[in-house]
Amino acid sequence: MLRSNLPDRLQAMGFSVTESQGPIYRQLAEAIKSLINRKDLLVGSALPPERDLAKRLNVGRITVRNAYKELIEAGILEVRQGSGTFVAGAKPRIEQPLSGLTSFSEDMSARGLLPESRIIRREEAVPTDYEMRLFEVLKDTVMLRLDRLRLVDGQPVALESAVVRHEMVGPEFDETQSLYEALTRNGNRPLHATQRISAASLDAFVAELLEAKAGEPCLQINRTSFGAEKRVIEFTRSYYRSDSFEFVAELTLEN
Repeated sequence: MLRSNLPDRLQAMGFSVTESQGPIYRQLAEAIKSLINRKDLLVGSALPPERDLAKRLNVGRITVRNAYKELIEAGILEVRQGSGTFVAGAKPRIEQPLSGLTSFSEDMSARGLLPESRIIRREEAVPTDYEMRLFEVLKDTVMLRLDRLRLVDGQPVALESAVVRHEMVGPEFDETQSLYEALTRNGNRPLHATQRISAASLDAFVAELLEAKAGEPCLQINRTSFGAEKRVIEFTRSYYRSDSFEFVAELTLEN
């Protein structure tokens, strides 16, 4: 474990509390962040307990607590259960282009990453009212609902909830397979799709699956995929960790 000797480093950089420069905890947070950016505090370094740092800097313990909290929420520090507070390592962000229609597994494998899916729920049931309208199906149509936790290199990054007509994947469909592969095998591969991306917050259930905190921001993506004659093939609602993914659109200026 790396020891940071944080109080001495703060004093060496000339840190002092100035009432006119805003909340004290934010001044402390900015000073700690500056040390990390300058590599004076290395990834994995242990920070002193709140009480010890407050005593050395002659500030209130709540000030240190709020400074740590702000940096933890920003992903700069992390709490390790039973061990304390540490400088967090940078989390890799995956750029996901919006120009192509590929499966999650295809896209991650093409980037040299290891994709993995865990089945959270598989359900075969009649459609909801919304699904009847969207898919233009009758109320006795059998729909397949598949919730999958997506992982990249062992880290959970997204929860995807997909809906298709069961007949489109065929009776031999195994939920461990790629849904797009099953659709393609049965002549129903989507040809184009619309995606709507919006900001959302994680509820307790999804947050636990994604190893995040309830209420943390995420990216919610609703995708409707179409086949021939603009018939809806698939609808998927996904929740992506906002610290893991960036969705990139390439634009050109039309003359």
